[in-house]
Amino acid sequence: LISAVWVRFNAWKRAADIPAEELEKVFIFTPDGTPSWYTANLRASYRFTPQIALNAAVENVFDRFYQPYSSGIPAPGRNLVVALKAEF
Repeated sequence: LISAVWVRFNAWKRAADIPAEELEKVFIFTPDGTPSWYTANLRASYRFTPQIALNAAVENVFDRFYQPYSSGIPAPGRNLVVALKAEF
């Protein structure tokens, strides 16, 4: 069994550090800038045989709302990813 835990973090970006023309995009930035955010993620893999493995991950475990900097598009909520890998 192989497993991993990781966190993605984006720090607060103050309005003073954002170009003025970008701050006009009110759908992306607040008057104070961009809030910080984080996601916690888990991944595990189990190898049944040398050729067959099952991989599973839970991304954004706490279902946090966030937008990557300057994207204007909210990121997905909690995700479950399952994959079966077979090597021939």
